[in-house]
Formats: sequence, structure tokens, C-alpha cells
Amino acid sequence: MARNQGEVAPTRRVNRGALGALLLLPVLVGIWGYGQMTARRALDLRAENAYRRAFHGLIGRVDGLESRLDTLMVANTGGMLLKSLEEVRLQVTTASEDLNLLPLGAVPLNQVKRFISQIGELSRSLSLKVQGGQSLSADDRAAIFNLRDQSRYFASQLNELRALQQSGRLRWVDQDRFSDASYDGEVKSPLLDPLVRLDKYFAQGVAKAGAAAPKPGESPAGLVGAEISAADAVQVARRFLGDRLAGDPKVVSETKGELPSYRLDAPLKNGLTAHIDVTRRGGHVAWMLADRSVTSKTLQPSDDIRIAREFATSRGYPDMALESFTEYDAKDVGVVSLVPRQDGVLLYPDLVRVRIAQDNGEVIGFNAQSYLRYHRTRVLPSPRLTAAEARARAVPNLAVSGVTPALIRVEGKEVLTYEVRGSIAGQEYRIYTNAITGDEGRLDRVGAS
Repeated sequence: MARNQGEVAPTRRVNRGALGALLLLPVLVGIWGYGQMTARRALDLRAENAYRRAFHGLIGRVDGLESRLDTLMVANTGGMLLKSLEEVRLQVTTASEDLNLLPLGAVPLNQVKRFISQIGELSRSLSLKVQGGQSLSADDRAAIFNLRDQSRYFASQLNELRALQQSGRLRWVDQDRFSDASYDGEVKSPLLDPLVRLDKYFAQGVAKAGAAAPKPGESPAGLVGAEISAADAVQVARRFLGDRLAGDPKVVSETKGELPSYRLDAPLKNGLTAHIDVTRRGGHVAWMLADRSVTSKTLQPSDDIRIAREFATSRGYPDMALESFTEYDAKDVGVVSLVPRQDGVLLYPDLVRVRIAQDNGEVIGFNAQSYLRYHRTRVLPSPRLTAAEARARAVPNLAVSGVTPALIRVEGKEVLTYEVRGSIAGQEYRIYTNAITGDEGRLDRVGAS
């Protein structure tokens, strides 16, 4: 009898152990589940914090863009302009990085990204312009003003989004779980609504780089010819630089923007490198810079003008009229601005600039970007005003030296004028009188920056 009881006791212990394990299993599962939930919350918190850092960084960069574009609007000296433009490029780079860190796969924001890229392209092209000894034009400053206003709207939409996000009801990490297929052009999340509105705002074409830029979808008028390859661009650069080359030019990058181009670096016999942009369409040299120190001056302005005209003619820009001559860098570098003519009318929008080292006459810079943007055969209106009438409208104490019909840009539009040149108390001026209405369209002081 005791033996039988001894046999039953282990069975009961086994049953009690199994029952205990079954009772413990939900507890273990709960602990495991709680651990998984805690780990998931920790991962979500880390992801949310990372997204918030990127988003707050983006707000700071866009605010910085607005303030730096403000500064750029009033900067006038070359050093201040270059510093401000460099700060703009830095803000653009970091803003792009912050935007790319946000979980926006369902909403590509192509127009927002295009707007940021456009500011970078403008700052790059203006930097090259300033480095080439040129000052910012009225169109340049209009473009800066336009982009500044749009940056302000950009910042306002981001701050609206920040207010939503800081309410605690909406999280960036939830957007990370949206599938691309869930977005069909309509807003699917309140958190994304301001960004979608922003993208539609820029898609309307308001992000053009100033009124002077070609309309969206419109090619620059001077870009004629077929698309070329990178190998073709190398040959264009070789022909343009000629016997100054010490080796083959190399394509180092491709630029986008208004004049999509191949960027090449070319070794020169003087040991320096020429940087040159060749447009993808037509294979035109948009600009070239082979800058170097110039420590002496042996040339006269007439020498610079002759060299510039000969260089322009040899590169496909014949019969160019002198627009202006300016000396830079302690008068060791001369910049000659040339314009084409149509029916005796100077086409100022179609400007070409040649930069010359005044120690030996070497061409160290060339810029045909304006020419490539605007040059075409125009249908010019018939003037209602005569040259004599335009001359008579000048102030009485202006010693007039000449009157020439000229096409200029005023607030982004081309206007036929008479350019009345003259001087007062030794200072030269150009007065542009509208050849249709007789209104004074613009006054320039020759030699002013």
C-alpha cells in the first residue's frame, strides 16, 4: 500500500509543476511583451527625437536663408558679397540634408527641393560673377528679393507645422509607417498638410529666380543646337582654351539650373587650372575662369578692349560693341563688357564679359551666361521718339557725347530706349529714355559699382 502511494506522489508533483508552468506562461509572455513594447517605444522615441532634430534644424536653416538673403540684398563690396553668398550656400546644403532626413517618402516634395536647389544655383552663379570682377545687376537683386520673400513664406509654413507637431498629438515617426502607395496627390495626414501646400505653392512657378529668368519650361533663347556628350564637352573646352592647355580637360561634375552644363577642369601651361562650363545643349562655353595673381600693369584700356574683341570674335562673337571697361584688383585686371547689335540697336541683355590680366594680356575669365539666356533675333518696335528728341530731354548741364538706340531690361521686361551719354563735372552718365513713351527709364553713373 505504501508502495502504491510512493508511486503516485511523483505524478502529483509532475502535475503540480506543469500547472505552475502554465500559470507562469502568461506572466512570462506579459513580461516579454512588455519588454518588446518598451523596446519599441524606446526605438520610436529615438526615431522621433532624430526626426525632430532634423525638422528643427530645417526651420533654423530656412530662417537663416531669409536673413542671409536680406543681408545679400544690401551688400555691395566684393568681399561682403562673397561672404554672404558663401553663407547662403552653407544654409542651402544643410537645409537639403535636414529635409532628406525627414520621413517624407509618401510626399516627395520635388518642388520644395527644387526651390532649395535654385537658391544654391543662384548663389553659385553670383559668386562666380563677383569673382569675375562683376557687380550684381538690378535683375540679380530682383532675383534675390524674390527668393527672400519665398523663403519667408517657406519659414511661415514650417512654423505652422512645428505648432502642430509640438501639440503632442502628431508624431513624425507615424509618417514613417505610411506607404508610398497611400499618397495619391491628396493629403493623408494633418502633419503633412503644410508641406503639401508648400509644394503646390512652388509648383505654381512662383519660385522663378527673378522676373528676368526664362519662364518655367522655356529654354534660354541663346541655347541653340543639339544635346552633347561629356566627350563632346571636352573637345569644346580644348578648342576654347587652345594652345594654353598642358593636358586634356576633364569633366568633374554636371551642373543643373538655367544653363545645364558640364563642369570641366583643364590644366594650363602656366601651372594653373582653368574651370570651364560647357552647356549640355549646343556645347556653348557659358563661362571660364583661369584666375591668377597679377602684380603689374603694362597694358592700356585700349589694349584690353582690342584683346577682348579679338578673343570674342575668335570664339564666335563677332562685331561686338563696347558696353563698358572696368579695372579691378588695384587696376591690374581689366574687364571688358561687349554687346551685339541688331539694326544698329545695342542689345544690352546679351552681354559677354572678358577678363584680362593687364601684365601680359592673357584672358583669365570669360562669361557668356547673359548672352546664352537672352540672345535671339528680335522683332524690335519702331521708336516714336527721335534721337534728337531724346537728346533734348536730357538735363541742360549734361555735356552730351552721343545718343545710341539700345535695348535694356527694366523690371524683367525688354524696353527699347535711347542711351544718352554725357558728363557733368567730370563724371560720366548714361541716361536711358524710353523710345516709345519718352519716359526716363534708367540712369547709370559710368564707373559706379
